[in-house]
Amino acid sequence: MDGSMTGFLDSVLQAVEEDRFNEIVAGLQQLLEEHPELLDQRAMREIRLIQKLLEYRADLQDWDYFRGLKEVYRECEERYATDGVCGPAEDPEGSLPEPDVIWWCWLQGADNAPQVARACLRSLEKLGREIRVLDRDNLSEYVTMPDHIIRKWQEGIIDNTHFADLVRLELLTERGGAWIDATAYCTDAARLKSMLEDAPLFCTRVVMQDGSSDYTTYDNWLLSATVRNGILNDTKRMLYAYWEQEDRLKHYFLFHIFFTLATWRHPDECAQIPVFSTEPCHVMQMEMLHPYTELRWQQLCDMSCIHKLTWKYDTKADLTGTILGHVLEQ
Repeated sequence: MDGSMTGFLDSVLQAVEEDRFNEIVAGLQQLLEEHPELLDQRAMREIRLIQKLLEYRADLQDWDYFRGLKEVYRECEERYATDGVCGPAEDPEGSLPEPDVIWWCWLQGADNAPQVARACLRSLEKLGREIRVLDRDNLSEYVTMPDHIIRKWQEGIIDNTHFADLVRLELLTERGGAWIDATAYCTDAARLKSMLEDAPLFCTRVVMQDGSSDYTTYDNWLLSATVRNGILNDTKRMLYAYWEQEDRLKHYFLFHIFFTLATWRHPDECAQIPVFSTEPCHVMQMEMLHPYTELRWQQLCDMSCIHKLTWKYDTKADLTGTILGHVLEQ
């Protein structure tokens, strides 16, 4: 901590402007504990009051997020989770035209993908399945999407992330197989195979419930399905209808909202989704830049056979001796 009160207050001001509430509260607590000589009794009371106000502001920020999520969910349910949009429920065909295919996509091309994504792609080779790498040049060979979807993607109204959400739905409903995100890293092929086998629909889910998981329980970074799966079909139709009417993304987790609504429309299919927690799959991501040790690596691999990593990290960081460095070396 800066030894001068002025320097500390400057850092507090910057943190407030950037909404880093937890950091400010922790800094104030540290100031009170380590530098009581800087503060008289009145100043200490005022700083504690600031702490409380910042904590309330952080709570309000979270509440606004959940309230916004709830409002979007209700609007989507009323406007799109209807027979008029989804059509009558269809019985899944139960067939897999391409059951052993893994769909992997980097729209800019695999050669232009970040280093961590290329390492993840190499890790999937251990599954022994055919991997089809999709990009914007070959996409039309595998999927046919509504004109309004393609147009809004090309105009930048639908960004690449949410366009990829639609691509995976089109692939799996029409062709089947497994969609694995570009930044998903496999460490145990045999375990992953056993997870994906037999289930008409597989995805990981949020098991530790919080205010948002009522509406975004299921993840979509790892999906495996038979064709014409009712849940995925309804999710696709609702998203297509949404983008036909809307020109902006009302919530980042729009796919997850519609997927949750679709599970309510197909309770029998939902009951067949095996329960696998998504939380262990994200621990390695949180520790990517931590020091690598054989013990910690084995612990992470014991937690999960597949790990959702990210390419959004400090690319200037020295990866020598880190967990991410180990991933890239494999």
